[in-house]
Amino acid sequence: SEESLMEQFVSDESTPERLAQVLEAARVSLRPQGWPDVDYIQASQGKIRLNLQLPRWHDLEQLERSYTLAQQSDGKEAADLYRRIVTLARGQFLEDCTLDWVPPIRERVHEKVCASLLWLAKWSQRAGRPAEAFEHATRLVESDPQREEAGVLVMDALIALNRIEEALRFFERCKTQLTIGQALQSAQKR
Repeated sequence: SEESLMEQFVSDESTPERLAQVLEAARVSLRPQGWPDVDYIQASQGKIRLNLQLPRWHDLEQLERSYTLAQQSDGKEAADLYRRIVTLARGQFLEDCTLDWVPPIRERVHEKVCASLLWLAKWSQRAGRPAEAFEHATRLVESDPQREEAGVLVMDALIALNRIEEALRFFERCKTQLTIGQALQSAQKR
């Protein structure tokens, strides 16, 4: 409501004129220079809200939509969608926010990004692109160091790239950081 906005944003000088100035400043800042004169903020019957008819874009919605589509796709189409997901995820979701509703979303996003990286690493490896597989698997290891399968993918990619010494050093590092499971034992034998 106009009253609550005046209390929150113009408490020093809470008059209808001051609120109108603040709203006009918000309208100008929301509308990029050179864009048509569209009303981004609507006021009616004592209520103020954003214009819900305007197009908008949110990276979380795009990430989740891409993930759903990727799971229904395969091959290059799925790879393009999974790449979009890992490109959108540039860090933790609302990293510094401590509100109760944030951690579940943060965890869900993290799992989807990790699943995307795993899919891309495996797909790249099967497609004979070890450098790409190494890139995705390395990012996965950085995101989730306890994921044994990611470590195996890193080593397999290094071996395919004929970087044997580096693969052995990576295995030694894994031995100190992880409980060696069957997948890593199998990788060591290879």
